[in-house]
Amino acid sequence: MATKFKYIIASLVVLVFICCDQKSSQKKSDFEFDADTDIKNGEVHLISYGLKFPPPPGVPNISKQIDSLNAKYGVVWKNHGCSPPSDTSALHEYNNKVIEYLSIRNGKGWFTKYEKSVDSLYNSAK
Repeated sequence: MATKFKYIIASLVVLVFICCDQKSSQKKSDFEFDADTDIKNGEVHLISYGLKFPPPPGVPNISKQIDSLNAKYGVVWKNHGCSPPSDTSALHEYNNKVIEYLSIRNGKGWFTKYEKSVDSLYNSAK
């Protein structure tokens, strides 16, 4: 039984590394192409990476509030995986293109307002 458990854990670890490595191999041009295509197709999203923070304990509605805030500003977050791509400048360029597009949609300074609203939700939960 213990050997089977060790095999399952080792398999999961290998799978995570394989998935992370594949996502990290995207090239700068892939992000640039995707940003233009995504904007054109109305599938606008921002890319992040790393672990997603869980909602603070005792605040069950914060996820719904953040989803509502995301919908208001047209933000859809896509997590790139556990590690950044090999060329993080490509990720930043992709996000900058999307933020420029969303600035036209939401008006100048929208991202600062968005960040302050998210921070406010988390700070009120403390």
